[in-house]
Amino acid sequence: MDIIVDIILPVFGIVLIGYVAARAGFFPEAAGKGLAYFVFNFAIPPLLFRSMVTQTLPDPIEWSFLASYFGGGGVACLLGGLLSKALFRRDFAAAVITGATSGVSNLMLLAIPLVLTTFGDVATFPIFLLLAINAPIMVMTTTLLIEGRHGGGENIRALPRNLAKSLVINPIVMALILGVIWNLCGWKLPHVVDVLAMSLGQAALPCAVFSMGVSLASYRIAGAVGEIGMASTIKLVLHPAVVWLLSTHVFVVEPLWRDIAILAAAAPAGVNVYMVATRYDAGANHAAATMLVSTLFSVLTIGIVLHLLGAR
Repeated sequence: MDIIVDIILPVFGIVLIGYVAARAGFFPEAAGKGLAYFVFNFAIPPLLFRSMVTQTLPDPIEWSFLASYFGGGGVACLLGGLLSKALFRRDFAAAVITGATSGVSNLMLLAIPLVLTTFGDVATFPIFLLLAINAPIMVMTTTLLIEGRHGGGENIRALPRNLAKSLVINPIVMALILGVIWNLCGWKLPHVVDVLAMSLGQAALPCAVFSMGVSLASYRIAGAVGEIGMASTIKLVLHPAVVWLLSTHVFVVEPLWRDIAILAAAAPAGVNVYMVATRYDAGANHAAATMLVSTLFSVLTIGIVLHLLGAR
């Protein structure tokens, strides 16, 4: 009961409020996109920067933590893609997208609020480290697979340059780098900067979760129920299970970082996959439906994961 009241309800309750507000017409879809833009560019970066400046950084970084999380994601993506191709006769590009929905978590809009609500400020660096690495890996992998299959040589050759550019202009990545540099240099954060960063950061988590609820209101569950159920099951059950297996029995991961990786893996399918699917016109409807279904059922599965992790 403590898990439901202290963690599940505060996060998913705000998702529900955003969803109902959008479905009832009280909060337009355009406003939801604007709110998500504010979260990504103006609320989360100050939160991350201030956290990086004020906390003790791990030395060394838990590389086994990254191997466990992305190894589990890779297994889930591969299985989802293969099953989509073999069982549901999807074309290669659509199977790649189904694979991505099976193993890529919604880190920014849901995993971050869940992780920080559960573990507090000590979880800031690990979860934002995953966020900073996750998007480039997902975009690079799906683009290489789809473009390579269709002979898009020019796009593949331009991929390293485009990824480097996206990292440089990515406010979350830059906030992470600047915060770590500031911390390592031992500089004191000016009071006015500290207050501004704290004020903006306080808006990040509720606004992120609310904007997710608004975005879910525009998605529909239609067609390919079996494939959507398969991808959602792999995402919510297999992904965190493999991460647990890797972080517990294959690699040596510090308990806090291990639990953060498992909880992040338990989050539903990420919105970034839908964006890539839309770009290539490959399974976008199924990606959106999987995001919606996995989010709905994640209320139950995340509660189970939190209980197994001993969260209070």
